[in-house]
Amino acid sequence: MRIPLLSCIALLAAQAVAKPIGDPARGEALTQRWCATCHQPAGHATATDMVPTFPQIAAKAKDDPAYIRAFLNRPHAPMPPLNLNQAEIADIVAYFDDLSKR
Repeated sequence: MRIPLLSCIALLAAQAVAKPIGDPARGEALTQRWCATCHQPAGHATATDMVPTFPQIAAKAKDDPAYIRAFLNRPHAPMPPLNLNQAEIADIVAYFDDLSKR
């Protein structure tokens, strides 16, 4: 069976714009390296509203799945620019998605 040319083009275009699926373990390693000092992972003291804890970030991400991806694509001061690539962002999103389910 032949697939029409337009169907092939549409399929390839959809794959090109699809968000990458991240790896929660790699995302956790990235957050421990770059984020944990300020954002305090689970089990640590409460952070301020300006610096939410990992569980607070995970809860916000559960309510708004695009939140972390959008934020990391355009970091805001006082956060330093992390210059993450899309695969690293996908890993961090996957980690916080996983954390929100615990």
